[in-house]
Amino acid sequence: MADKLLILGAAMAHANKSYNIGSSITKAIDKSLKGYVGMVKAQQKRIDAAGILTQAYLDKLPEDPKIDLLDENMIGMFTSELNDIRSQMADKRNELTINNHKYKPGTQAYTDITNEIKKLEKTLNVRHEEAKNLQMAKANWIKEHPNISETWKIFNADKYIALSQMLEPEKLDYKASRDKDGKLILSTTVDGKKIDIKVDELDDWEQYPLPEIVEINKYFELAQTSGKQG
Repeated sequence: MADKLLILGAAMAHANKSYNIGSSITKAIDKSLKGYVGMVKAQQKRIDAAGILTQAYLDKLPEDPKIDLLDENMIGMFTSELNDIRSQMADKRNELTINNHKYKPGTQAYTDITNEIKKLEKTLNVRHEEAKNLQMAKANWIKEHPNISETWKIFNADKYIALSQMLEPEKLDYKASRDKDGKLILSTTVDGKKIDIKVDELDDWEQYPLPEIVEINKYFELAQTSGKQG
C-alpha cells in the first residue's frame, strides 16, 4: 500500500509541475500520468457522491441510534427461512416420537432421521449467524464510516459504493440470494456492473490509525515538494 501511495503522490505532484521538458519520453510520461490522475479523480468523484449520501443519513441519527438493522426484505427472508427450518425439525421429531417402533436406536432408519435433524439444527445456527453478521456489518458501517480510509476507497471504489447501497438503511439497493452451498449473497449494480458480496465479506474495509495517516501524509508531501522543485 505504501508503494501505491508513493506512486499516486508522485503522479499528482508531477501533474502540477511548473517546468517543461521537450523530450518525447517526458511527453509520454506526462500523458500516462495525466490519464492516471484523471482516473483517480474520477474514482474520487464517485466515492465522494456515495460518501455524501452516507454521511447525510448518519448525521440525522441520534448519538445512540435505536434502529432495526435488518431491513424489511431481510427480515421477511430470515423469518420465512427460520420458520421453515423449525417446522421441518418439528415434523421429524414428531415422526421419531410417534413412530418410535420404526426408528429404534441402532437401525439405519434411526441414524438417517437423527442425521437429518442434526443437519437442520446446523442450518438453523448458520442462519442465525448470518443475521448476526449482517446486523454487525450494518452497525459497524454506521459507527466506522467517518474513519474509512480514503486510500482504501480509491482502490476499492466499486466495493465502497456497493457497500453503501447494501448497508445504508435509507439507501438500500440490493438483492439477496443464496449460492449453491446455501450461503447468503447480497448483489447490487455499480455503473452497470454486478457486484456480489457474501455476508462474511461485508464488514471488510480499512481504517487508518493516526500514526499511519501521518506516514501517508509524509509520502504525499515529499512527492509534491519534489515535483515543484523539478
